[in-house]
Amino acid sequence: MSDLETDTHGSRDTRPGAGHRPTPPTVLCAGILIIFEGAARIRWAVDGTGDWTPVALWPGAREADEVAERLERRQPLLVVLDELDTPHGIDARAGDDGLGATVPVWRAELDRAPADLAALATGDGDLLDLRVPALTWLPPELRQRGTEFWRAAGARTADVPPALLPPLLLDGAGEAADGPRGGHPHVRFARRSRTPALTPRHLAAAAAHAFPHQETPCV
Repeated sequence: MSDLETDTHGSRDTRPGAGHRPTPPTVLCAGILIIFEGAARIRWAVDGTGDWTPVALWPGAREADEVAERLERRQPLLVVLDELDTPHGIDARAGDDGLGATVPVWRAELDRAPADLAALATGDGDLLDLRVPALTWLPPELRQRGTEFWRAAGARTADVPPALLPPLLLDGAGEAADGPRGGHPHVRFARRSRTPALTPRHLAAAAAHAFPHQETPCV
């Protein structure tokens, strides 16, 4: 898990043929763990030929244990939902709304990828869609809360021009155990509403606003 030391945090450039520039899926800011749910969860590595290859999805086993421990200790966690979507044809009543991120990848890239990761891809021809399922690394109640927030935030802003939206939409701030955030007030969700890069200062200010009672401010 990385400290807040990069210049920007934006989604990897996923245009076909574009150079891969992986960005870390997590940022640690003054004790607040910020997790980017979406394309940033794909781990890329340079193979022996110098080409980028997808090698895994965050979290791995060690990172999943760290998140579980963090949840148990009730340490602050901010999950940023970044460029997610729900494919047509998914029946939300079945309990799986298919929320996730779709990342275009070349078939040649997936030919070098682990089988479990390649199995997430669909499509024909040389360009495929790699589907990153959202929030599957969270306990069911938090996964449901994150999904419901994503839906509600989208409904509230559906008719608002993108230029008038803030970069991040934050969930409700109820602190009580029976409030909007239930028994997990230390976990908050934000939906990214537009694509400009989030600088370290932007992220730090958002984290400090989400958890104002942290003893050590981010900024």
